[in-house]
Amino acid sequence: SVSIATIQITEENASIPEILSTGSRILLSIEGLGGNRFELYDPSAGERADAELDNAWKERLLKALKDDEFTLRFQPIINLTQQEDAESYDLLIRLQATDGETVSPDQFLPIAESHNLMVDIDLWVVKHAIAILAERKLKEINTQLFVKISPDTMQDSSLVKLIQSEFGSNKLEGQSLIFQIPESKIITRLKGIQQFKLAMQPLGVRLSLTQFGTSVDSLNMLSHFDADFINIDRSFIEDLDKNTEHQAKVR
Repeated sequence: SVSIATIQITEENASIPEILSTGSRILLSIEGLGGNRFELYDPSAGERADAELDNAWKERLLKALKDDEFTLRFQPIINLTQQEDAESYDLLIRLQATDGETVSPDQFLPIAESHNLMVDIDLWVVKHAIAILAERKLKEINTQLFVKISPDTMQDSSLVKLIQSEFGSNKLEGQSLIFQIPESKIITRLKGIQQFKLAMQPLGVRLSLTQFGTSVDSLNMLSHFDADFINIDRSFIEDLDKNTEHQAKVR
């Protein structure tokens, strides 16, 4: 297959870095759509060209939901304390491409969010996560899955109903499912997420606060939101051996 991005050069974009950047962005996008496409970018009609590409992505995501074209990947979480016998995994969503490769969520989730498709995608992930937990329970493999989810989905009543139904029919314990939400997303939706946490408590489902430490007063956040797990933002960890300020904050 072949993917071609053609860019008209005018006074509006007569800059080599800008032309190359636009070409790379368009190629990345059309490859995510499955490739074998031709896109012509006219700077004077940039918004219209972007809208056409955006709409093509929307149709691609709707098709993926309908035809089960998402796939899941599992990143092991290593427990250094060895206090639990459960296998733990970070659940990661990918979109299948026509060439057998997968598309990163960085490419399609922002588009899904702009078209109000995040709830549908999150429900797809949660339903499949519970099915995986049920399958591993039958094999007597104690498993925990950490699942990223959007705040909008947490405040959607269909999520609670799905979890209650699937957990009941599969006779699962809620401790095996942990939802992850970025600290930055909680601030503006605190009340709704607190209510979701209360709804999950009878089932035993837990919540993890990710990207912790990135807001103005992260520690104060814990007085408003009782997280079961805290995932310290990677920016504090990458240079932890050299940065004394980060060492103090992590402590």
